[in-house]
Amino acid sequence: MGGCVRYYLSRHDDTVDSIAWAVYGRQDGRLVEGLLDGNPRLADFGAMLPPGVVVVVPDAPEPAQSEGLRLWD
Repeated sequence: MGGCVRYYLSRHDDTVDSIAWAVYGRQDGRLVEGLLDGNPRLADFGAMLPPGVVVVVPDAPEPAQSEGLRLWD
């Protein structure tokens, strides 16, 4: 979606983590960091955002690739 700016309007009891889940469909520390980096004043609200905060939603980074679990080497 490069070049397209998306927004999210916070609702009662939203957190940055819940917004990441709502817009990206997954939770990942990098997604939360991206939301906070794109919205420098967001952390000023504390853990729970009040309703009506406009949040800029940056493009999601690709999910981290894991090597998987090896039971025996």
